[in-house]
Formats: sequence, structure tokens, C-alpha cells
Amino acid sequence: QNRLAYFFQESRLSLLDYFRMLARYLCISSEVVRIEVVATAQNVALHVLPNCAASISIHQTEGFVASLCDLVKQARKLTPVAIDLAHANPDTTGDTTIYESVLGVAPAFNQPRTRILFVNDAGDVSATRHHPSKASVSRI
Repeated sequence: QNRLAYFFQESRLSLLDYFRMLARYLCISSEVVRIEVVATAQNVALHVLPNCAASISIHQTEGFVASLCDLVKQARKLTPVAIDLAHANPDTTGDTTIYESVLGVAPAFNQPRTRILFVNDAGDVSATRHHPSKASVSRI
């Protein structure tokens, strides 16, 4: 129960450690995607990587990204500064209003990868790359 609270409320974890924890636990709860955390002194990027690119739908990708953004907004009061989506905008007019209202920012479409970018105010880069399957319990 206490671990679950970390997902939904402010905690003592640093932003980078919070993202590591999300990457670890969300890949357990979803077989569709995994998260790779990449930190620089300026930003923390959450790369959303499909486990089977051929079978993931736009709906699954967007739902996962929206859920992740909502968790971070609830727990850390943060909105991403940028979101890249690897697929095309399903709205043929190019309208991004619905995305802005749900995600807090208009995403860029047709990007090389799906990525959610947050400002790294603390400048925490204690691990520049993180892969959840290689994480030990002591690092999350």
C-alpha cells in the first residue's frame, strides 16, 4: 500500500528516482510498452518503447502516454515540456486541441520515437541511462 502511494502523491523521492520507479513498475503492469529513463542536467526524457512494435496500436500508445502524464501531474505537479509521438496525428486536420487539454502540451507527431520530456530542475543525472529490466531493487 505504501509503495502504491508513491505513484499518486508527492514523495521524498527525487524526480529521477520517481521516474525510475515508474519505469520499473509500469513495465511490470503493461506488456505493451516499457520505459527507458534518460537524464541530462536540463531534462529527463521518458522514452516509451513498444515491446512488439508491429502489434501496438495508436490507442495503446496514446493511452499509456496520457496515463503516465496524469500520474506525474498528480504526484509531482509537473507537466511535460514536450511530447514526441512516433505515429502520425490521427486528426487529418492537424488539430491538437484534445492532446493539449489531456497532456498539457501539443505533441510533435511522426517523430523517431515516442518520448515525454520533463525539466530536470534538480539537475540529477546520477544515472544517464536506465533500463528497467537491469534495475536492482536498491536503485528504485
